[in-house]
Amino acid sequence: MTTNDQNKLIPLELTLDELGWLRAFLREEILSAEIDHENVETLHTDVAIRAAKEVINREIAQMTKVADALDSAMVADDAREAIARQIAATAPAQPLGD
Repeated sequence: MTTNDQNKLIPLELTLDELGWLRAFLREEILSAEIDHENVETLHTDVAIRAAKEVINREIAQMTKVADALDSAMVADDAREAIARQIAATAPAQPLGD
């Protein structure tokens, strides 16, 4: 995979329920990774401890980035729905056809 491929945005469609599940899953995994980070001190060498911490920190950063993007998507969806409700509330009622 080239650097350009890594920065390419890929459209993904999920239901709001799926998006919420994915966000919750990532948040739980972030908590688990933070616990792993604390437990890394039990490794036998300083080199192993540093390497494990670096990997865990990168994973936490990546999961946090994705979870934050999911949060933003959900907030944007809520905002769109709120605007749609405001527009519907201010639009004149449509007369019923005969």
